[in-house]
Amino acid sequence: MDQKKLTLGIWDTAGQERFNSMAKMYYRKSEAAIVCYDVTNSASIEKLQNWIEELKECVSDCKIFIAGTKFDLLKTHDREVSNEDIKEIAKKYSATCFETSAKEDVGVKEMFNEITKQMIIIKEDKTQEKKMKREKKEDDLVDILSDGKKDSNCC
Repeated sequence: MDQKKLTLGIWDTAGQERFNSMAKMYYRKSEAAIVCYDVTNSASIEKLQNWIEELKECVSDCKIFIAGTKFDLLKTHDREVSNEDIKEIAKKYSATCFETSAKEDVGVKEMFNEITKQMIIIKEDKTQEKKMKREKKEDDLVDILSDGKKDSNCC
């Protein structure tokens, strides 16, 4: 993306309870997570928040993306999760939200493109941060060698 290469490792636990004990294994060192809820099922909001809380306990700096799924069902079913409720949850977790339909291919590509863009930014920020730390260490080393004197004839 944008002439930059990034590999996304994607694990899907499908929110199933039988994967609950293994989920923490997947969280380790995660930089981003897509946590889903069903736009036609209000009970899915509680589960969404539980998954996010568990994720944040394991990886506090993980970037959260919230995906409202089954958007295609709104043609035949009532929306049970309001946009206001999701916006509130997103704000609480500094998350980015999408509404998607895997069945009709709505919003999925856009969501992954946005995740990729944000991960590239995070990766570049971390690279810059490491570079600055390295430069700081080099500056400190020079200060130690020169005894704080700017015009030292040392070495």
